Amino acid sequence: MDICISCGNELSLPERNRTECWDCRDKSTEAYTEDE
Repeated sequence: MDICISCGNELSLPERNRTECWDCRDKSTEAYTEDE
């Protein structure tokens, strides 16, 4: 199981190709996607 390198939470299926969960990625990548 892949885990987030920032908080240690398990990554869900769509996150498996990442190293961080969405929450941590949001904090470090504010401009990544703001179309919600």
